[in-house]
Parts: sequence; C-alpha cells; structure tokens
Amino acid sequence: MPYNMSIHITGYGEPTMSSRFDELLDMALANGSETNFFTNASLLNFARLERLTRCPVNITLSIDGATKATYESVRQGSNFDRLLDKLAMIKKMRDIHLSESFARFGVCFVSLRDNLHELADVVRLARRFRIDAVGAADYALQNTEFDRQSPRYDPRRANRCLEEARNVARELGVPLQTPPSYDPNPAVYRGESIWRKLRGARKLFSEPNRFPRRCHSPWSEPYIHTDGRVVPCCASNVFLGDLSKDSFATIWNGWRYRLFRWSIRGSLPPLDCRNCFVMWGINGGNAGNAIAKEGLLVKAWYYAEARLRRLWESLAHRIRRALQPGTPVYPPPNFDRGRPIRSNPSGAGQGPPRPPSGRPNPPVG
Repeated sequence: MPYNMSIHITGYGEPTMSSRFDELLDMALANGSETNFFTNASLLNFARLERLTRCPVNITLSIDGATKATYESVRQGSNFDRLLDKLAMIKKMRDIHLSESFARFGVCFVSLRDNLHELADVVRLARRFRIDAVGAADYALQNTEFDRQSPRYDPRRANRCLEEARNVARELGVPLQTPPSYDPNPAVYRGESIWRKLRGARKLFSEPNRFPRRCHSPWSEPYIHTDGRVVPCCASNVFLGDLSKDSFATIWNGWRYRLFRWSIRGSLPPLDCRNCFVMWGINGGNAGNAIAKEGLLVKAWYYAEARLRRLWESLAHRIRRALQPGTPVYPPPNFDRGRPIRSNPSGAGQGPPRPPSGRPNPPVG
C-alpha cells in the first residue's frame, strides 16, 4: 500500500455491497492514493453521498439508458425514478460542499443495440445534473444469446448514434469518450457455423497494425481478486500469481508477468486481450474492429486457443472434484442474465445450497 498511487475499489458486482467497502475507502484515502470506484448508485444513500462529496474520489455511475423503459430493461430490478433522485441529491450535495473540483462524478454507458440510440440523451442527462464526463463502453461478449446485442452486429446504425452523441457532447461541453466507429461490414455472430465464419474472414493474412493502441495495464495496474489471485486487468482472467503464496514483488517481477508483457506486444496477443473492450486496451475500446482485420490464419489460431482453454478448464474442474470428494458444488453466478439465483438446479423451490459453515445464504434480489 505505501507504494500505491491509484486504486479502484471495483470488481464484478456492486462494490458498495461489501461490508468492508468503507474500510477500503478509508485505507486508500489515508494512503493518499487516487481513489476510484464504479457503482449502480442503488446503495448511495444520503449519509454515504454526504460523505463521498467531501472526499477526493472519482465515482463512476453505471447508467445504461435515458428513459425509464430502456434503463430498467437493461438493469433488471432497477428503478429509474430513484436514480434521478440520486442524481439530484449528488448535484445538491456538491453545491452545498462546493466540491465540484474535489469529488468527481462520471457516467459509464454500456453500448447495446437496444440502448445506443439514447446515448445522446444520457449526455444531456449528465449536463442537467452537472456530471463531469460520460464514457460509452463497447459491450463485452459473454458467450450467451445476449451477445447479439453488441453494436458490432449493426455497425452503420451504431456509428450514426455515436456521431449524434459526439455532436451533442460538443454543443453542451460535456467530455464524452466513445469507442472508435465500427467497421461498416457487420461481424459474424458467435455461434454461427464454421462455414459462415470462414466466409467472414475474407482474407488469409491479417492487416498490419490491426491493434490501434498499446495497453499499459500489465505495467501499471494489476487486478487483485478477493482470494488473492492476481490477473493483468479487469478484462483478463489470465492467472499471474497468488498473494496468499507469494509476495506482490515476486509476482510482479515473476516469469508469468514477464511472459504476458512480451506476448501482449506481439502479433498474437492473449485471447482475452484480443477480445478486450476497455478504452486503453490494445483494441482502443472496439474489439470488433480489430477482429474484422484478422485473417483466416489468426482466426484459426484463436479458435484453437479458445477450444483448448475450455477443455483445460473442464479437465481441471474434474481433477479438483476427484481430489476433493464431497465438496459442495454451487451453481455459477448468472449475472450475465441480470437475475439472481433463486433455486437449486437439482431441486426447484429448495433454494440455493447452504455454505459449508451451515449458515444460511444471505437473501438475494
């Protein structure tokens, strides 16, 4: 911690749900680190907002629609009217504490085919409540049917919506960060036949310099899971070390990190990096464009890598089950479908299995 300059108290989920969130926030602020986190604002009550607006923190609000119907359809279980109340509360608190140059608020908008037409209105919403900036992130494919919502499958319409939002942002003076315009040739859906994918390649060799940026994450910002596992960033799950077994310095300078840094600068970066959606990644925030420039040989390489990875994960799971018989198997989280787990797949209506401690699971919903 003494050497840390910036920290993101964010993972896959809502960080303010953690019982230790305030402890982590205090630790980061006491260290003088630049402190950031993403939130859907559902747990930002009056007391928490009153405190946050007096702290030097960067808070990014996840807002994926400018109307009640769109917002609540994307984020099931949310309440758009309550979100507007929170935005009004933030604006008022910042006025009271004169903290517009202290606590900073931004908006993250995940671009989908069903909501991208409202990006310009989200910019107007940010202007109305004096939010500092808006960022539109490309949708990260999850290997589900919902992947068809990716704007890369309707590029011309997506480009029109992005251009409209950029024009509105310039008129209103709202900083807006968007992915690069999409390749005009629609991408081939995941799950299509091999023949369709071969036809979609259009060429044998890849275009040179298909990656527009150089990613800084492997040299500057590790992603540390709550169990101590270290991976390169939020968009990759490549195992690089375990803090419960080795020191951070050993992991940071170890052979896994060195190999990853070497591979990300090559013509065949790791599979996760090839599919990366973040703005500072090698794709510049638009993985579809980089993939569209791939030739058949590169596509075949990544296809084989993905198949081998799934095979290895399945084999490793079987080995763990064999070495640890009797270990309860919990259903995987279904956050990609936007609904909480409410029943045990082995018995409807029985509820999820109990943890090993015998204590009941916390309520979901």
